[in-house]
Amino acid sequence: MIKWIILVVLIVSGAILGYIYTQLSNTPTDTAALSQVEAPNTVHVIHSYKDGIHRFIGQIKLPHSCYSVKTDVLSDPKDPSVLVLSLTTKNNILDEKICANIQTRYPFEVIADAPEHIQTTMTIDGTEVPLRVTETQWQDSRGTVLNAGSGGTPE
Repeated sequence: MIKWIILVVLIVSGAILGYIYTQLSNTPTDTAALSQVEAPNTVHVIHSYKDGIHRFIGQIKLPHSCYSVKTDVLSDPKDPSVLVLSLTTKNNILDEKICANIQTRYPFEVIADAPEHIQTTMTIDGTEVPLRVTETQWQDSRGTVLNAGSGGTPE
């Protein structure tokens, strides 16, 4: 009886492995579809555009919680379609009473007037860093205002 059980298990497992092998051999291998490995210091930025105004929102990681971050936008006077997002960090560890010695994320927002199609780069403390820009629709920072009608209480 045990011979029949072993035979059935071998046949079923062989059929399963054969099915998996044929499915793997039929899978297309498109190396262009694989995402490229990003550098560890890549900054992710969300970009939106409306009526000549660009908004960049993102965050950077710094070694501890006693930094201050100043943002600025630099444009090339010869080519207005090139924007450089410049972040300057300052270590305030000696000025603060309490600092957490853990990596801390510092958010930033940059607003810039520029043509619709631009090329964007980023520098942190004068050093250019890799940038990954995600495009999104313009979002109003005040949120969505719902109008209940013209005066009085809604019916």
